[in-house]
Amino acid sequence: MRRRVVALATRIQLFYSCADVTKVVYGDEAAHLKELIESSESEKDSIKGMTAFKGKASGKVVLVHGKHDFSKVQIGNILVAKTTMPDYVSIMSKAAAFVTEEGGVTSHAAVVARELKKPCIVGTGNCMKALSDGDMVEVDADNGIVRIIK
Repeated sequence: MRRRVVALATRIQLFYSCADVTKVVYGDEAAHLKELIESSESEKDSIKGMTAFKGKASGKVVLVHGKHDFSKVQIGNILVAKTTMPDYVSIMSKAAAFVTEEGGVTSHAAVVARELKKPCIVGTGNCMKALSDGDMVEVDADNGIVRIIK
């Protein structure tokens, strides 16, 4: 379950709300907490999800929104999609790894990843927005993390 953190800072206090809990902190503690929140929200060099099949792979991202994007996928690319379906199997065999926004360990992408023995991370919730075509990434499916390589 993902939780949204909301913070409002003034000179000496910070109102911190996470899920159903609201706290007020003051002074140096407020400043430190504000820094932590801002740094975690601005960290866009990694994406987290569930491991569907372990392994590591690096390559260029190809965002697949539908069949019209199939021709973009080349051998060794990292296939990134909202979800996959049976029509995707032909391009999944070319890809080095899969990353999906939706799904769990019994999703189509997860099942195909196990069959093809390719690293796969599912259920990231944000991979289609956080990544762009051509980004170089490392898919660390051992730890459920996609890192953007700069």
